[in-house]
Amino acid sequence: MYIIALETDPSSSLGGKHLSLFEVCQELAKRGHHIILIYLRTGDLLEEYQKFCVNLIHIEEWRIDRQHPITSSIKFLKTITAVSCLLKIPSYRNSLIYFDNYLWSPFAIALSYLKRIPSVFHIRLALGEKIIFHKQDTYAISKINRFIAISNHTLKTWSHTLNLSPSKIQVIYNGTNTEKFKPITNYQSLRKQWKIPPGTRVISYIGRLDPEKGIETLLKACALAIVKFKIPLKIFLAGIPVAHRTEKDKQQYQLNLQKLIKDLKLQNNVKILGHVKTTSILYQLSDLTILPSIYPEPFGRSIIESMACGTPVIASNIGGIPEILGSDFEDQMFQPGDEEELSLKINAFINWRDRQKYLGEKSRKCIIEKFTLDNTIDRIEQLLLKI
Repeated sequence: MYIIALETDPSSSLGGKHLSLFEVCQELAKRGHHIILIYLRTGDLLEEYQKFCVNLIHIEEWRIDRQHPITSSIKFLKTITAVSCLLKIPSYRNSLIYFDNYLWSPFAIALSYLKRIPSVFHIRLALGEKIIFHKQDTYAISKINRFIAISNHTLKTWSHTLNLSPSKIQVIYNGTNTEKFKPITNYQSLRKQWKIPPGTRVISYIGRLDPEKGIETLLKACALAIVKFKIPLKIFLAGIPVAHRTEKDKQQYQLNLQKLIKDLKLQNNVKILGHVKTTSILYQLSDLTILPSIYPEPFGRSIIESMACGTPVIASNIGGIPEILGSDFEDQMFQPGDEEELSLKINAFINWRDRQKYLGEKSRKCIIEKFTLDNTIDRIEQLLLKI
């Protein structure tokens, strides 16, 4: 099968969504499918895509600009026509368009019409205030052949908001590579490499540094845990600001976080690492991974990666997160934005290696049984082959 993947930013630093698209394409290529990547901007994953894609096509115009409808429409049509001519692919049953950003919908539908091939939208975005659907988007989305949602919560919110038929949407949970993300045998040695003092506990957050991620809640909860429960903590924040209008806004948000860290007297406890490419080491080093989101996470990639490493997770009870943690880990969830409750959860689980030794193995077992990358790709491949 020929799969035409659409990607705005092939970058590992911009969030789990981009990594998930890359992994799906890479794994499908390993199974003999031919991947063609159409991309808008360059990123560090582009070199990796080149290793398995049969073709990469860079474009500059992908949408009709409402501020300049005539000129942008002309450019859009020229781009679509040029791309259509470049694509030498088989007939309907052997090719499809695959994407995970609703902004690609008009492009996908136009290309679908010209090449007479179906389109599949893999929904990985949460609906919120930052999501604005224009007429070109809603019309195009209504013409898409099939949808994949990464959680039941995502299915319900998208089908309700856009009046999509649930019969056209299949829920396929994200999966992770349990050979890449696995427990470490030399835990104490790794702590020494990172200069973690004896007795100090490590908490990590891995994700975007954006307001909806609830990092302020995490910092306040850690400050409470240090004062109330006398827990010596080291907190690592791994990620960069992404969902901001301008570079100045990104810088300002980081300054706001640094000010909060200072106000909470956490200067010696918190380290902002920036983008970390090999996140498995950070999960393995940590006693807990915390995902404190205050918006409805569609899924929670860092949750399954951490648990695969045998590191328990504390996360907000919101969005698709309960579908991962479920009843087996229900007591590891807290109400979004509640730093008091989160501090209690930290106190209850930070010493699990001494008090609840089974928790690491239980966490990994859950991922192996329900959230492996192989199982995810199996289900995606089965769906694509049936279209």
